[in-house]
Amino acid sequence: MIEVESNQSMIPLDTEAQDINIYLIQAKDLQFGKVIGSGGYGEVFLGCYLPTNTKVAIKRLFEMNESERIKQLFLREIHTLALAKNQFLLPFVGYTNTPPYCIITKYMNNGSLYDILHNTNVPVHKKTKRSASVKHSSKSQKQSKSRSRSKNTNPLDQSNIQSDTSPNSNEDIPSNKLTPAQKTLIAYGISTGMQFLHSKNLIHRDLK
Repeated sequence: MIEVESNQSMIPLDTEAQDINIYLIQAKDLQFGKVIGSGGYGEVFLGCYLPTNTKVAIKRLFEMNESERIKQLFLREIHTLALAKNQFLLPFVGYTNTPPYCIITKYMNNGSLYDILHNTNVPVHKKTKRSASVKHSSKSQKQSKSRSRSKNTNPLDQSNIQSDTSPNSNEDIPSNKLTPAQKTLIAYGISTGMQFLHSKNLIHRDLK
């Protein structure tokens, strides 16, 4: 997946106008976890969007002052993400328009592509295979679920949180290596995502 960063000087706010109000969410519907990134304008948290129990990345801006430029940059980013709807681009979940000002996207597992390509120690998600010989009675399943609910009160600790992975994340990858076919599919996805951005007069300025 590609995270969109736009050329702010090129994109007017009315570019292919989007009704951004459909992405408006309430801060109370967000649960913040650990910090996974930071920048000049804010911090990025691993979190959970409670209404759908979805694992998300929450970009929380540092205290927004009354600067008109800061407000415009905030709105531009929201408009850009709302415009960039494509299966190979980072899905936009929503934003808040009251403090704390946040921009929420879906959380992508497995870390960065660079790390997977260059660091053999980076774990890669593999498909969990259930043994055909293991069977559970309906009674034991209910008991197990009951115990799970009683122990896990923090949504961020629950294993059933929905999260997106790459199209090939369920394939077994021996020794944490990507196969030539997987690399080709990834390259195709990146180029397709970039082509879509360019068709919307958007420029990705941080593609690594």
